[in-house]
Amino acid sequence: MDTMISVWTVVEHVRVASGAAELAIFTAILYWFFTSSRVADMLEVVGERVGGWCGRDTGSLRQAVRARRRHHQNDIYTKLEAENASRTASLYRVKEGPITPAPQPQTKPPAGLACGRCAPLSRESWQDPQSTDTGAVINILDIGRQKYANGGVVSRYLCDLVQCFNLTKYDYKDIVPSVEKEESFLKAIEETTQEELKKAKANDDGSPKSKASLDYSSVRRRVEAKAKKVLTDISSAMSNNVLRLVAWVTHKAVRRVARGCGTRAASVERLRRAHAAGLPLVFVPLHRSHFDYILVTFTLYLVGLRPPLVAAGDNMRIPFFGWFLRGCGAFYIRRRVDGSEYHGDPVYKSALRSYILNSLGANNNLEFFIEAGILSVIMDAYLDGTIDDALLVPVTLNYDRLVDGNFVREQLGMPKQMETFWSALRGIWRTLNTNHGSIRVDFNQPISLKELVTSFQKYQHYKMPIESPLTPPNNNLAVNLDRQILYNHSHSSLYGDDVSTDHKMMVEAIGRHLVYDAASSTALMCTNVVAYVVLTERRAGCALAALREAVCARAAAL
Repeated sequence: MDTMISVWTVVEHVRVASGAAELAIFTAILYWFFTSSRVADMLEVVGERVGGWCGRDTGSLRQAVRARRRHHQNDIYTKLEAENASRTASLYRVKEGPITPAPQPQTKPPAGLACGRCAPLSRESWQDPQSTDTGAVINILDIGRQKYANGGVVSRYLCDLVQCFNLTKYDYKDIVPSVEKEESFLKAIEETTQEELKKAKANDDGSPKSKASLDYSSVRRRVEAKAKKVLTDISSAMSNNVLRLVAWVTHKAVRRVARGCGTRAASVERLRRAHAAGLPLVFVPLHRSHFDYILVTFTLYLVGLRPPLVAAGDNMRIPFFGWFLRGCGAFYIRRRVDGSEYHGDPVYKSALRSYILNSLGANNNLEFFIEAGILSVIMDAYLDGTIDDALLVPVTLNYDRLVDGNFVREQLGMPKQMETFWSALRGIWRTLNTNHGSIRVDFNQPISLKELVTSFQKYQHYKMPIESPLTPPNNNLAVNLDRQILYNHSHSSLYGDDVSTDHKMMVEAIGRHLVYDAASSTALMCTNVVAYVVLTERRAGCALAALREAVCARAAAL
């Protein structure tokens, strides 16, 4: 007992001594702080600065802080105004700077033909040697009137209805059962099942619910149900009856909003010869409007060609209208497949890829916009031998006035709003009561994918361009093949970083070539000519009569 008392006494003495030491050290620091000349100089400088900020005339610290804050805000507003002024000056620089005439080619190349350097065999194919391309344009709205002009009373007065009723019927097989038996699709389901089981084991806490989630059969059934739903959401429901109905409605709508819808007669003949070869046609249009989905199908159907399956964004899957688009051949894809949505959902990737490949294998034509990321799937199908070849058809559409109106919100950086039933109904009503001038749908010469891939591989082997490239350097298959390319992850492509750089470069090169071919054969509309004249020849403004003369002169030169 005495020993314990002595220990506690020692502890108390140590505690008192340590407290006294801390107090002594703190007192010494305070003494040095108030007596040191350096500290005094520092305090004097800080006092002067604080006095300058606070404003010695006012003597109010609160007012000085508010003044300082207002001064900082004024600096921010001044910088923002300077940035806006700089941006405005750059926007109007085209008006203030010197006139730079656009380069004019000496001779106009033939419109709609394949590249003679990258696809020489395709350029010589699908043409009638007995006839020449005179540039004649077919108004598809007048096909029925010309065909049934000498028919009976009903045919003459209801020519559009009779024409749509007598359109060719095509056999569209259901692709879903064959996709469900695909090895890659079943493998994706198994991988997803194993991934779900791993997550369940990691989160197992011994409860009955956790034990039920570890059952393989139940997890497999849940994943299979999800996979079937994904496949059902993707798949199209092509129907000849829906096609005829939509063709008649589109016929009436286009006749109401436009003066005509033209396409080149020579292009239609080339497509017919290419279709007779038995290879699938892959239409790659430049995206101008949501009306492009139906307009390309409508044009092909009226001229007697098999309507394609169309890759449409899932934002178009809206009530009522989405069903009609699905009946016209639309299969819906996600607008974004990046991040966790892409890498965490291999079932969707496998389902979409298998659906596209089985559609091509069933001799269905396909239509997709170049930004959809499907070109890599078709190229991979050719490289692994799934298809022998495919004919790529660049398509260009042009309007005197865009059906969709303007895109001011998107150009200001605002996110795109999802389409709804009422917004689509308002847009259709507004469109039907507006005059949009003329519409052109032009099909380029079909290009063999096999030939494009062979050309790319040849130029990649030699690492050098040939003497006289047709396309500009940035769109040529033969140039810049040895350069370093930094790739960002695509928001639409079905392939992420798991493919080689050569494959990415080949997809990019062929995609750029298709875009260039389509853009170079775009038909000029009257609004394009007026815009060119106003921006180049009459930048300072002019009278309406002078503008009319300049537009007529430019049209004659073209």
